[in-house]
Amino acid sequence: AVLFPWFTVFLGLVTYYGITRTFPHLPYTVAMFLIGIAMGVGSALSSFEDSLTGSVNMWTHIDSHVLFLVFLPGLVFRDSYHLNVHQFQVGLPQSLTLAFPAVLGGTLLTSLVAKYFFASYEWSWFLSLAFGSIMSATDPVAIAALLAEVGAPQRLSILVSSESLLNDGAAIVFFTIFKDLFLNELGIGGKTYTWGSAIIKFLWMSVGGALIGFAFSLGLLLVLLLLNRRLNMEENAVNVASTVTFAYLTYYVAEIVLHTSGVIAVVVLGISTKSMGFFFVNDTKMLDNFWLILEYLLNTILFCLAGCEWGKIAANTTGRITAQDYGYLVGLYVFLTVIRFALIFFFYPLVSRIGLKTNISESIFMAFAGLRGAIGIALAISLDHEVFKNSDNEDHAILATRLFFHVGGIAGMTLLINAPLGGPLLAKLGLTQATCTRQKLVKEVEHMISIRLLDYFVEVAMEPRFIGFDFQLVKDHVPMVKEWTNEEISNGVKHYKNKHHNEFSKNVDKLNNFLSNFGMDPLGEEEGPKPRVRRVKAVTALDWMKDVTDTKDIDLHIEITSQLPKKRARRRVSLVLQDMTSKRELRKVFVEMLRSAYNKTIVEAGINRKDGVVTKSIFQSLEHANDSVNKGQPLNDWEAIQELRRPLQNNLMSMLSIITSKLSFLTQFAAKRAINTEFVSVAMLELNYDVKCAIALIEAHVIAERDLMETLGGKDFSGPGKAVIAESKEQTKLAYDCIHKYPSESVATILSHLLVEVLLHKAATVAEEFFSDGLLKETETHDYLHHLQVYIENTPKVEGTTFIKKDQEINA
Repeated sequence: AVLFPWFTVFLGLVTYYGITRTFPHLPYTVAMFLIGIAMGVGSALSSFEDSLTGSVNMWTHIDSHVLFLVFLPGLVFRDSYHLNVHQFQVGLPQSLTLAFPAVLGGTLLTSLVAKYFFASYEWSWFLSLAFGSIMSATDPVAIAALLAEVGAPQRLSILVSSESLLNDGAAIVFFTIFKDLFLNELGIGGKTYTWGSAIIKFLWMSVGGALIGFAFSLGLLLVLLLLNRRLNMEENAVNVASTVTFAYLTYYVAEIVLHTSGVIAVVVLGISTKSMGFFFVNDTKMLDNFWLILEYLLNTILFCLAGCEWGKIAANTTGRITAQDYGYLVGLYVFLTVIRFALIFFFYPLVSRIGLKTNISESIFMAFAGLRGAIGIALAISLDHEVFKNSDNEDHAILATRLFFHVGGIAGMTLLINAPLGGPLLAKLGLTQATCTRQKLVKEVEHMISIRLLDYFVEVAMEPRFIGFDFQLVKDHVPMVKEWTNEEISNGVKHYKNKHHNEFSKNVDKLNNFLSNFGMDPLGEEEGPKPRVRRVKAVTALDWMKDVTDTKDIDLHIEITSQLPKKRARRRVSLVLQDMTSKRELRKVFVEMLRSAYNKTIVEAGINRKDGVVTKSIFQSLEHANDSVNKGQPLNDWEAIQELRRPLQNNLMSMLSIITSKLSFLTQFAAKRAINTEFVSVAMLELNYDVKCAIALIEAHVIAERDLMETLGGKDFSGPGKAVIAESKEQTKLAYDCIHKYPSESVATILSHLLVEVLLHKAATVAEEFFSDGLLKETETHDYLHHLQVYIENTPKVEGTTFIKKDQEINA
């Protein structure tokens, strides 16, 4: 039982990666449904009794009530909670119109198709009506996934999602009544209804479900109100956990205990909680992230399971499905599409004048987006299981099997046809096209991002680690650089002067070099504060490293470090630390300062998650340093970094090099996808590893040394403090000596590539800030970040010829 869901999630991970990189317009849920069909067909035809086949068979025979209990509460609550409450309330008259009268009309029309188009089936009216109620409900799970993937406008998403959530609840109510009548007709259970009892049943399930959902929302609000310690992370987690607890309890009590509509109850719970309890949630970001992860997991398993269910029927191992049934399936798809359009436009004169209103283009999309999905399949499963459980009659089994075949087939066809075409239809109808005013605003925001990036570029270009970077490489791969005008560049330099007035005079030469890259005139004579101490003028990044790693004059270094600008305020604990006569305790403090500095510099140094070995080695080196400090030994984090390199990288890359020499096509593809192209030999890896680790270590040590000076009250300290600074300088000098053996051009090239990623990541950060500020919509931010990600992925890696030259030099 455990194997199928987690194997499905694993397939989902692979599928997501594949379609986002290769077929970005294919909805993820559609891909999982196709995989499920393949798994279902395979398990039905397989003669092997392996663990996976057994797990698939176990899940495809799951009880329909258990299926609903596992998947629906989480998915429905997430969709309802994330609705815009105001727009939902305004559009409620439309949703109710399409949810109840339209569902009833769809049930009747579809039952006519089942009765007369499927004439050879000889279905009864009660079975036809049960089938019609299943087919008249659009699946909120599939709809929500489609709207998210095609980037539908918010207002249209509210219209479609709210209608889908409510009509699903209505359809389940109608299905429950007609299923009971059909089972009673077969003599295998169910019950009979009079008109009065049917109306009471309908009201109890719909209105009663809404009241139960509202009652549980009050209880959830009380729990959220009591769990109000926002500064306690554990309590914030419990605060979020309470939402999923109430979602599942609400569905269980409503559906199983009180026999009302669990879907309607959870919809009301989600909307009421969002309306009244949003500000009682301690950590809204944690809540959003939790439900996003849960939605992904549930959608992945549910759509794959739905495909498995239908795949087993399509495999036709029982001989109950014929070619005629497939012909009926195609005809049914056409009829249902016509019925959906007819109902939407029948009610159009009303829904276009009430609530949020609507127009022709939106109505066309709403009609086309009437997906059927896993919920309809689950309803068909419940009927199928009831028949097989209570009857041995083969004719009864054929009735249930054919109904399930058509329900699953229509779900598959709408997912395979309507869902992929949803995005192009939105664009064709002009529903994704922004107004002229909106387009101008987005352009202005993108220009603001570009200007913010320019200001950041000027600051970063002045940092010693990027001295001598390759401007042409940056210009070629950071698109905003080509768009800046001379006036904007001049304003960027002025902004730097105003922000870093004390540093300006020392960076005039670097600023002039920066301006010359754009073909602009150098700055005139600038008056500024003169440096109070002697400093070595750095011409390249290696010169800077040599400057800051000099161990000849610790007193001079302390004086220089104490004058560096303070990047953050801290409480003065100098009296406590100055009493530390033990170097061991002061070393421990310094290691933690290094950890803090790394957390900041790793990101700003351009070392991303692809450099997992680099980041792992850096932070693990601190653990080695702690071990040494606890033994009374001096700092040794650079030695630890060098020791960690050997088992983690050399053996791995040697193995990859051997493989690449044997299997050309496969390994070239793997090299592009799995590792950066600079990692094609151990020599290249060593250079990349050493430079990235060294630049991060040296800068982190400089920051930690400055913070230690500040904490100890400036330059007036001696003894243990000086000793720790000397040990820090020794480690940075070892790092400098290590990379100094490489050609300076190679080091500069790596740093230039890092600068490109630093700038592009900064642009992404600014875009996310503007989204948080409300200047960009989610879809606009997503598109902008997608373009930046493409630029990042297309940034060329360091050419191998440079390193081949380096290998030859070393060998010589």
